Amino acid sequence: MSVPTGTPGHDDERRRRFGDVQAAYAATLVDEWARTGIEHAVVCPGSRSTPLAVALAAHGGIKVHVRLDERSAAFVALGLGMSTGRPAVVLTTSGTAAVELHPAVVEADLGGIPLLACTADRPPELHQVGAPQTIDQARLFGSSVRWFFNPGVADEATADTWRSIASRAVAEAMSGPGGPGPVHLNLAFRDPLLPSSVSTPTALPGRPGAVPWHRAGSGPGPAPDPVIAELADAGRRGVIVAGAGCGDAEAVRELSGALGWPILADPRSHVRVDSAEIVGAADGILRSSAFTGRFVPEVVLRLDGLRQRQRDTAHVSLIRHHPMILHAAPWAETPWPPASTGATGKNRSNRHEPQQPRQPQKYSLTTRFSDISV
Repeated sequence: MSVPTGTPGHDDERRRRFGDVQAAYAATLVDEWARTGIEHAVVCPGSRSTPLAVALAAHGGIKVHVRLDERSAAFVALGLGMSTGRPAVVLTTSGTAAVELHPAVVEADLGGIPLLACTADRPPELHQVGAPQTIDQARLFGSSVRWFFNPGVADEATADTWRSIASRAVAEAMSGPGGPGPVHLNLAFRDPLLPSSVSTPTALPGRPGAVPWHRAGSGPGPAPDPVIAELADAGRRGVIVAGAGCGDAEAVRELSGALGWPILADPRSHVRVDSAEIVGAADGILRSSAFTGRFVPEVVLRLDGLRQRQRDTAHVSLIRHHPMILHAAPWAETPWPPASTGATGKNRSNRHEPQQPRQPQKYSLTTRFSDISV
């Protein structure tokens, strides 16, 4: 039995078309990431990741950092996410290079740090046939990621989902149901890895005004007004402990002003500014038994988005006299349109209709406490 392979001219044209589509796909992903506010990408040199690496280098809105070692690159991206509050892209080629990202992904998960891990992969026809640098990269990082997606090799038929995929990845990394954390995109590319023309690939059109395809909040907001009033009217002495994932810094300061309570600001809270109500280096003060014996809060309000919290100096010192401890749980369920059915999850004729996933739930001091003790 013979299998027709097509004419040489037709095959060459088909291969060139693959390269052009993949270049447009990569350019669209990168442009959408820039629209969402991503400013940094850490690229590890490799062959299979060429389309995305070229697109990142060609985009003027994202700063590219090149690192040879994948493990080091992942931790550079982790640090960028920690310092900016927005995910940085880390890109590797296929195979064991992708595995090297795992330690940083776990750190991002446990630390609530946004991270966008992009692993290039070989196309399906090169799996299970002994091709080099080919492993099963599906769900490579297990439950450590907030979202995993494997869109397959880019195809014109799925072009209306490209921006949705890129935008959702950033939104999930910043404000998904589990709070900030890592997202894994496994991106398969087929030879040829470069377009047929040397000109810069053009991204597909996005939303007018350079707005992101999906909009999601960057963090929780302040407590509802009735709850603030209830706490303030009670005249209780209190203190706010702001940790990583506490939300908008200005909103936390407004909450402090409404309650008349000082803020003990963790370094990762992004609340540390030169202001009278903010204590930026509280550890030394709280280790003083003379201070903690004299200034005893009745209520400790913890604002952070971490699922597991260390019993840090501030927490241990403040609970010594058994105050009421309130911990806000800010993250709520977020519905998303399926990436495989078009950018809106409805049908492709409506793909330009804006999609606005539900915002992360605001702090609610009546219904969203993970623990309340007196």
